[in-house]
Amino acid sequence: MPVEFYIGRMRVVHLALVAIALIGPLTASAQDRKQIPLPAAQGILPDVSGAVWAGNLLFVSGWLDPDLETHTDLKSQSMGVFKSLQEFLEAQKLTLDDVVMIHAYIGSVAGYEGYRAAYAQFFGDQPNKPAHTTLQVVLPAARRGALLEIDLIAVRSK
Repeated sequence: MPVEFYIGRMRVVHLALVAIALIGPLTASAQDRKQIPLPAAQGILPDVSGAVWAGNLLFVSGWLDPDLETHTDLKSQSMGVFKSLQEFLEAQKLTLDDVVMIHAYIGSVAGYEGYRAAYAQFFGDQPNKPAHTTLQVVLPAARRGALLEIDLIAVRSK
């Protein structure tokens, strides 16, 4: 059960406590960690890991829509990101049901409804939706046309 508290009017859910309660303490040693090669479209810098397994947890960072040239609005990029992540997770023998946390970084709140519509299309039917944070930020990938980046954590069932 998530630990909830309020800062002003903002509800905060502490996911770390949820993760420890659900899957036990994180004890993945260096030998338990494995970097996953990513598709070239992700444009991950050589000194950055875009996806890493740590025990039964998969951490994915900075995922972009692979078709930035065609998808020029937030909804289409959101659809492209979630479809691409779905394919990547399947290659790791996971599904969207295994996702426990999403951080969405958007460049502008203009079009936010499009992001929410795309999110609902991929996660709306799940009975246990992932914890989710959306932040408006300055995106380094914006010069490539990115309007959105996604980080996520997925758990492989034992």
